[in-house]
Amino acid sequence: MSNIFNRIIKGSIYSLVFLLPLFFTTSVSEIHEFNKGHLILFLVMLAFLAWIANMVLINKELRFRRTPLDLPILAFTGIAVLSAIFSVDYYSSIFGYFGRFGDGLIILIPLVLFYFLIINKTSVDNDKQVITVSGLLRVLLASTFIVVLMSYLSVLGIWQTIAGIAGIELPEQMLLSSFNPVAFSTFSASGLAMYLSIILLIIVGMFLSDIKKSFKGIPLAVLFFSILSLLIIIDYNPSWIVLLISLFVFTGFMLWKRVFREQVNLLMIPILLIIVSAIFLIPAVSPRNIEYNAESKIIARIIDIAPETVLDAGTNLIIAKGAITEDIKSVFLGSGIGTFHYDFAKFKPLEINQKDYWSIRFNRSGSHIVEILATMGVLGLLAYLSIIGLALMIVFFLIQTKLKLPKSAKKEEVSSVGELPLILPLFLAFIGLFVAQLIYYQNVLSAFLFWFFLALLMVALKGPVKEKKISFKSFPELSLIFNVLLFILILGIGVLWFFNARFYLAEVNYAQAMNEQKDGQKIIDKLEKAVQLNPYQPYYRVMLSRSYFNMAYLETMKQDTDLAVIKEYVINAANYGGEEEVEKNYIENGQEKTKTIVGVAKMVPNEVIVWENLAVIYRDIRSVIEPETRNEVVRFATESFLKAIELEPNNPVLHSALGKLYLSEGEAEKAKQEFAKTVELKEDYLEGLVQGALAYEEENMEEAVRRMEKAYNDYPQQPEICFQLGRLYYNNDQTDEAIRLFEKAVVLMPNYSNALYSLAMAYQRQGNKELSLQYFNQVLQLNPGNEDVQEKIKQLRATN
Repeated sequence: MSNIFNRIIKGSIYSLVFLLPLFFTTSVSEIHEFNKGHLILFLVMLAFLAWIANMVLINKELRFRRTPLDLPILAFTGIAVLSAIFSVDYYSSIFGYFGRFGDGLIILIPLVLFYFLIINKTSVDNDKQVITVSGLLRVLLASTFIVVLMSYLSVLGIWQTIAGIAGIELPEQMLLSSFNPVAFSTFSASGLAMYLSIILLIIVGMFLSDIKKSFKGIPLAVLFFSILSLLIIIDYNPSWIVLLISLFVFTGFMLWKRVFREQVNLLMIPILLIIVSAIFLIPAVSPRNIEYNAESKIIARIIDIAPETVLDAGTNLIIAKGAITEDIKSVFLGSGIGTFHYDFAKFKPLEINQKDYWSIRFNRSGSHIVEILATMGVLGLLAYLSIIGLALMIVFFLIQTKLKLPKSAKKEEVSSVGELPLILPLFLAFIGLFVAQLIYYQNVLSAFLFWFFLALLMVALKGPVKEKKISFKSFPELSLIFNVLLFILILGIGVLWFFNARFYLAEVNYAQAMNEQKDGQKIIDKLEKAVQLNPYQPYYRVMLSRSYFNMAYLETMKQDTDLAVIKEYVINAANYGGEEEVEKNYIENGQEKTKTIVGVAKMVPNEVIVWENLAVIYRDIRSVIEPETRNEVVRFATESFLKAIELEPNNPVLHSALGKLYLSEGEAEKAKQEFAKTVELKEDYLEGLVQGALAYEEENMEEAVRRMEKAYNDYPQQPEICFQLGRLYYNNDQTDEAIRLFEKAVVLMPNYSNALYSLAMAYQRQGNKELSLQYFNQVLQLNPGNEDVQEKIKQLRATN
């Protein structure tokens, strides 16, 4: 029986190390992080359960190894739990933020358990009953070989060829040049580059150490150069920085401590790699800045691999400062683990609106270390840094201890490198991971690697690991207690796996809903199923709310519009997107049933997209509700926009949307204030400029024209500004000037229906029926069945 438990532990851990870099499926909306997180949760809990069961049921004793890192790790985990308890978004803190999935407790706690599993079940020596450090490294390198192979198949476009020959249809993601099984975002392979930089450091450490010959030779050299070539193709600066700094620090330490002594020439390997990294950090040398033959398909696919957009260091620090100074709790515990999306929205600096990516809502920091500060506060950061700092101190101390020579020994008689066979690659990889966390965010795989290499490093050092044993044999009562606790643990893990399966099925239904393009009711059914399977995922309710609203909008486009159906859709949209719990009656199989709809704004009141969604719904349902409730709905829309602005004060889009709502309700002064704020936040935000001018149209046409002319002078190639200035000229009886602007708008945007329609009207006013008819016909081609346009064409033809 003991062998069975050990096999389960061994199989689970080896499987996890091998599969995690490779594991992805296209059945869910996020094909990497979500799947990798579920794999960790299943295999780690399985191995942990087998470990405890083996001690309690077979060995009748608790035997566990202790290291100096145990208390800092437990302290960090405890602080993470506390930050989740006091979080601004409990759901993200527990389950991870939607689309990212790996930044919550549901991944952190299994990874901490995984660390203790490695510490307790891994040995440096070759022992069949335990896992070996060298065995785990072999498995990881084997997995990486497949990762590299799959990545080259993507870069070279071979997946498409394989699909054509086999007659199969591959997922769209696999046809992109940037696709890889490690971490994928459209057109970017940055996550892959960061992973490969860490693996390259491991290989360098192996070349420098005395690990068995099976690790060296041609296979390892092939993998080394394959990874280096792939890094050059991807050309992601942070990956070069990781290599440069890690190897520089490592080489400096090796020279300082004279680790290699007579074998110092081995350090040429890291030194050459330092030089290569430095060269590719020079912009003029970067492969992306070299002109290529555009006719080459392979070169074209390589060029398509773009660097990922991440927040710069200054922005990261500004957001973190805002997060930890929001209140007293935030100083110590931050906003809550997994809640960087909240920090970004609320504390992003005004300067970000001048960047190309100003409209992106980032859910991760550009630095994992800074993100810990923002989301877990000063206590979380200190606990995390104490883990890293203590580990590095132990390595430095033990390396120095191992290198001390006996008084009777001669310096040339001691083989220094031979004393550190496994420590060097693990030490180098751990340095690389720390540097990576300073300049890049953490995904599920990089989080796994951190705890994995931290544990392996402690095992390889041997010295810090002490064993503790508590026997039950003399205390039968203690055995009974732990048997009961084991039973509770089995139930707990079983429940966890049950919900894990439900959450996975929920995500499958969500992905199917998002891939459905035609059948709106099918989208709603799938999203309803997703909410039913996973009621703890707020984003499903947001999308369900939007889908109900889209169905209401489509119903209004029908000729035989059913107001009752529209009202039902609108009510469901408001209920799922709102801040209340609503009892809803429905018929199923001929029986009347009741279900409770919990509005997403009630679940996550500090999520800006929730309030923005609710504001848009309330704003846009004004035309389909009873007149007596219109004022109340307008108030709800206004309050929702204000709440969204409170959560994201520097977003010009929200201020502009609120200004348009005020303007449509006749509150011109409030509208002007919002449009002025919009331009203050982003001076080149065109909608703010246009709407700010139109706010004066009713009361002061001259001021409206003056403001729009200024906008036109600043941005003469914007079709919307051309059209709106032309419209103001038209309404001010300046028809010739209006025609000139409408024509320019059409030149800039040939299918601009509003400009074409206005041109037709302007020429009709001038009496040019031929041109008017020509432009009305173009509008009708773009908008088939438009009754207004058809009537005007009919009138013009009748007068010819």
